[in-house]
Amino acid sequence: MAIKDLKDLVQQKESRSGWKQPKWQSLVSYFSRELIEGGYRPGEMLPSENYLAETTGFARSTIRQAFNKLEEKGFVKRVRGRGTVVTKHKPRNDGRELGVFGLIVQEIRRTQFPALVKGFDEGADEDNRQVIICNSENSVDKQANIVLKLLDKGVGGVAIVPTTHASTPVEHVRYMQANNIPVVFCHRSVDNADAPCVSWDMEDVGRIAGQAFIDHGHKDIMYFGLYRYRLSQAHESGLRAVLGENGLFLPENRVHYGPPFDEVDETHKKEQLLKKELRGKDRPTAIFCSDDTEAERAYWIATQLGLQVPSDLSIIGFGDSNRSSVFCNQLTSVVIDELDLGRRAARILCQMCRGDKPNASKETYYMPLHLFKGKTLGLAPT
Repeated sequence: MAIKDLKDLVQQKESRSGWKQPKWQSLVSYFSRELIEGGYRPGEMLPSENYLAETTGFARSTIRQAFNKLEEKGFVKRVRGRGTVVTKHKPRNDGRELGVFGLIVQEIRRTQFPALVKGFDEGADEDNRQVIICNSENSVDKQANIVLKLLDKGVGGVAIVPTTHASTPVEHVRYMQANNIPVVFCHRSVDNADAPCVSWDMEDVGRIAGQAFIDHGHKDIMYFGLYRYRLSQAHESGLRAVLGENGLFLPENRVHYGPPFDEVDETHKKEQLLKKELRGKDRPTAIFCSDDTEAERAYWIATQLGLQVPSDLSIIGFGDSNRSSVFCNQLTSVVIDELDLGRRAARILCQMCRGDKPNASKETYYMPLHLFKGKTLGLAPT
């Protein structure tokens, strides 16, 4: 992202979220990302306050505040008569000896994440380690800033659920590893990064859901995804594969994805599309949803239209096996044990800190999947 585009990016985020981040924080996030990804090397100069003021339209006081914050963290040094110089960051000490882990998640409320956080904390506690929970809000810029903060605190290791709205740059991982901080991925890895990952067979999720529908006589099946990214597309691919093996087909008009962000207008359009499909004479008899939250959305839309679940419409979601709500206990869902996934990620980090496992590894640890039999899967209506 060019500096001249920074102001437009800030305005887009504000209009999308309705929340105005202080402009100096936007500058800190921008330069944090540049420092991590090697956009600026130690000894190089950051752009002058005058140049930044002209290109971004921000006040010089705003720019000065951002530079002061970067200097507080030890990433730059203000030199009178020269400007702002990038310094070589020195970790406080070898993080392997500290009793703190960082966990970066893209959010902490939806579907599996609460159980992941709890499991990771339990796994870290087995080795008498504390945990710092960090919410990236699925933002690459915020994730970069978090990486710098964890580095500054001298954490002993980091587990990360990479962002999905934009691909996590491999430099985020390499920057931590270069400072003796082992990294483990949860859910999905980052391309070209040498770090272990605790995950599951994402295509198999779609295959399990599709086979369950087929076993109950369903032939007209819809996929209702959160938005297009690696996991949701793998679900669709697995569903298509198992349908094809059974002589069935998933047409494009039976696949619906939502917007990458929760814009009210776009989410409303997605819901209207589902309503249109369910009102039709040749409506689907079953819906597979990318996660349990989308399954809940599909359930309430169906009931608003007067459809009975599962006699008129069957629904399968995807989520955590540790069912945490009344609705989830009723929902048929393909599940993984997120508590155990979190524990396993923390234990791997402990082993890496002790030197029992290498830091640079592409090994993937697969969690088992199974079908939680709730009350939203029934025989296809005749």
